[in-house]
Amino acid sequence: MDKETHLNVLIVEDNPGDARLIEIMLHDCPQFDFRCKKADRLSFALDAISASAFDVVLLDLALPDSFGLETFTKAKEATPQTPIVVLTGNDDETIALSAVREGAQDYIVKGQFDEKQLVRAINYAIERQKTVLQLHTMSFKDELTGLNNRRGFMIKADELLKISRRSTGIFTIYFIDLDGMKRINDTLGHSEGDKALIDMADIMRKSFRESDVLARLGGDEFAAAVVLESSADAGTVKERLQDKISKLNGSDIRSYTLAASIGCAFCSDSCSGLDALLEMADEVMYEEKKKRRNAPL
Repeated sequence: MDKETHLNVLIVEDNPGDARLIEIMLHDCPQFDFRCKKADRLSFALDAISASAFDVVLLDLALPDSFGLETFTKAKEATPQTPIVVLTGNDDETIALSAVREGAQDYIVKGQFDEKQLVRAINYAIERQKTVLQLHTMSFKDELTGLNNRRGFMIKADELLKISRRSTGIFTIYFIDLDGMKRINDTLGHSEGDKALIDMADIMRKSFRESDVLARLGGDEFAAAVVLESSADAGTVKERLQDKISKLNGSDIRSYTLAASIGCAFCSDSCSGLDALLEMADEVMYEEKKKRRNAPL
């Protein structure tokens, strides 16, 4: 049987005999082409992880430079999306179980597995990790637009806020509310309303940078978290959004007119957090919406 699938494996084990035995078992597997790299110190393993991508890490928790659950924690922090299978001895199963509770995909007891069991543990770990990552993505994404949902936005925007406090940039929140969504839903149907939401999400992707955090907060409300060089740039971003909305309306691809009210708020030295900034941006947006409603035709 040809080995059509190759898998990169990092074996982190300080016992040369154990590491060599695992390597031989994987080499003899007829279904997969396992390409192994070995490290006998956690520091060496972390260097390998930073230099290359691995499909799975086989990790001994008792290493010369790290021991116990701390070994797993450091490895997981270095490569959070890579499945880890813990290698343990008979007297360390309690620690191995703790590692599983903390996110390891499996553990195997050294001296008590054969080639078949080892390969199965690796494959199961890879598949379980894929499922975990898919569920994680789903829990933070808005299903209709593909943007972050409110939960994903709050987590990622808060990370961006912390980063901005260590730089000279100005952390800014945009609050965007689509106008006339009730009319679109009532007269054209909710399928057209969904298209309007998708259109707004696409406009946001084209108007902001990849480093910015974009979200549909719920209903017809959207938000963006950005770091600007100066507060004067805020108006430029808003103009860019409105310009792309106007271009969409001029393209005749929709039977409705898309419109949005946009507010923004800046984080000052006394900024009390993301929730307060969102509320401030929402208030500015609402004032703009009132002006638009009261503007003469």
